[in-house]
Amino acid sequence: MLSNHEENNFLASASLTQDGQSDVLEVVEVTEIRDAACNEQSLLLPTHYEWDVIKNHGKESDLSLAVQLATEQPVKKTPEYHPNIKDKRVAKRLKEAIGGITGLFNKGSGNHRGVLIDEILGCQSHPLPKWLRNVTLITTDNFYSKAAKKCKTHELNRDGINYLIKLLNGKTNSTWGKYQQEQQELRKRKIDAKLSGINDDNELEEIKRLSNEYALEYCEKKFGESLRNGTISYVEKSDRYWNLLQLMPRNIRDVFLATNGYRYDYDIECCNVTLIMQYANICKFEYKKSNPDKKAPILKNGAILEYMHAKEDIRKQLADEVGVSINQVKKVLTALVNGASVRNCYGYLYKELGPNVSRAFSRNEFICRLVKDIKSCWDCINSYDDRRKTKVVFFKNGNVQLRKEKLSCQQKSKIYFELEKKVIDVVSSYISNCGIGIFKIHDGWVTNNLVDTHELKNLIMYTTSFDVKIKFKLLDY
Repeated sequence: MLSNHEENNFLASASLTQDGQSDVLEVVEVTEIRDAACNEQSLLLPTHYEWDVIKNHGKESDLSLAVQLATEQPVKKTPEYHPNIKDKRVAKRLKEAIGGITGLFNKGSGNHRGVLIDEILGCQSHPLPKWLRNVTLITTDNFYSKAAKKCKTHELNRDGINYLIKLLNGKTNSTWGKYQQEQQELRKRKIDAKLSGINDDNELEEIKRLSNEYALEYCEKKFGESLRNGTISYVEKSDRYWNLLQLMPRNIRDVFLATNGYRYDYDIECCNVTLIMQYANICKFEYKKSNPDKKAPILKNGAILEYMHAKEDIRKQLADEVGVSINQVKKVLTALVNGASVRNCYGYLYKELGPNVSRAFSRNEFICRLVKDIKSCWDCINSYDDRRKTKVVFFKNGNVQLRKEKLSCQQKSKIYFELEKKVIDVVSSYISNCGIGIFKIHDGWVTNNLVDTHELKNLIMYTTSFDVKIKFKLLDY
């Protein structure tokens, strides 16, 4: 690119001919050519070569011809990065990337923090981690904001994972760009031949098997030693204990834990509705105690108790009535306890489910009763543990009134996580004092030995006043 001094010298020399007369190509026209070459062709400022072309053809060219000549020089493309798969260290990194990323994005997509992705793939300033991110992930939403606590949203690139597995097993030597072109051509041929899928069933099964194998290898490298030593660490965030192993697919995590001796899986049944309902009852009692002359809010829990006693049947019934999967029903019920609404067209559930499914949920008789019960629980909680902000409302007649704002879903989730953490801290302390290894998974835990659940339930009741039911199952290898 020309410096200011060089450009000024060129413009001065271009404005005069050999006989000293003014040339056709004036300063203004050269500037127009330069701007057109930048704007119309989406290029940077012309190079030395391009300025020479414009200068030499100034007399006989118009604006469009000068632009054409200025952009004839071919652009040198940077060669596509391709890892040296023969290097054992590189092959090891690819296996770790497959295992970690397929585990983190086991549900297909997610808005996981960049720190977690960098922990698996490495820092983007190096070419291999940057290439791995480009191959394994598809960015579906580039917006992020630290203030709004919004992360970028990524989606697992299944074709990229398949490509890495084929690359490791010597089934392809193509670069990532060339492999994508080959897959597109193969898709067209398959569609023309009216065939379904690109890979046959045997190849898909092999890819799935290898993907699970690499995920287990990643877990062993990352968590194996600390799990066996009982020194596995957690990051405490939003009143929850987080570890990357918790985000792994359940089938991978269970096999890994069982292989390392952690076979005893415990879980608190209906933890969210149980804790919220009982905490509402506690708050109502405390409110009556401190305000004997005032009327306490009414606690309705008929639908909640019905759900707690037959949750599997109710989930299946709702799935059949609304026409969704049981996993979607579980997600909706959890969100409703935390204050979400299926009627709010701007809310998370409405956008996630769509208008038809949201309307079907909102009209369901059991859901209507459950929402009323949950609202009464939060009214009781607010009567004693009131975290609502107060706002000042000004009326046109000059009156001023103080009103309480509604609790947001985030604030309600925080209250639930605080209650859950109290219970899990009691569980963790009791199990550790018994000399048993424990791995915490939010409202559940896995141990390397049997736990006396009857004694543990009594301890939870004595310490936190919560009466919980603990479910147990034995993990298979």
